[in-house]
Amino acid sequence: MATIQFAINHLAHAMLINVLLPILLRTAKGPSSDVRILSTTSMGYGFHPRSGISFEELDAHSSMSRLMFGGWIRYGHSKLANILYAAELARRYPEITSISIHPGVVATDLMWNQSWQTRWFIHITCWIQGIKYLTPHQGCWNQVYCAAVAKNDELVNGGFYYPVGLHSPDKLDKAASDDKLAGRLWDWTQSVLQRF
Repeated sequence: MATIQFAINHLAHAMLINVLLPILLRTAKGPSSDVRILSTTSMGYGFHPRSGISFEELDAHSSMSRLMFGGWIRYGHSKLANILYAAELARRYPEITSISIHPGVVATDLMWNQSWQTRWFIHITCWIQGIKYLTPHQGCWNQVYCAAVAKNDELVNGGFYYPVGLHSPDKLDKAASDDKLAGRLWDWTQSVLQRF
C-alpha cells in the first residue's frame, strides 16, 4: 500500500485529520473562530521522485528502493505529500487555515543518532546552503508562531512557512506547487483511508 515512511508521515496524519474534520468544521462556524491545521514538512521534500508522488510505487507494495539515496527519496516523497495535502485541505475547506511548515534543521537526537553517512550528508548539504542548525528550543518556533502567535489573517491558507513565520512559496518546486497533483493525492489518500 505504501512505504512505512509514507504511511507514518502522510497517511497517519491524514487519518487523524479525517477523524477530527467534522469537529474542526463545526468549530469553524463559530463566531470569531480560528481553526488551524499545521502539517510539519521539511525542505527535504526536494528529494521526492521525479514524478512528484509515485502512485505506481505506492499502489504496488513497493519498498521504493533506489540504488542511491533510497531513504532520502522515501523521506522526500512523504514530505512532499505533507505540503500537497495541506494545500488541498485549504482548497477544499477554506474555512479552516491549513498550512505546511518547515521547522528548520534541528540538532536533536533524531539527527545525531543517524548513521555517520547520513550525518555527513546533512552536514555537507547544510554547509553548502549556508544553513545553521537550530537548537531543539528554536526548532519549535515556526510551529508555535504559525499556531498561536500569527493572527489568522496574517497566514496564507495553503501556504508553506519557513522559519520563522515566513510564507515562502518561492522555496517550493513545480511538484510541490502542482494543484492537480495535490488533488490526485487527496483522492488516492481518501481511497486508502476508506479501508479503515
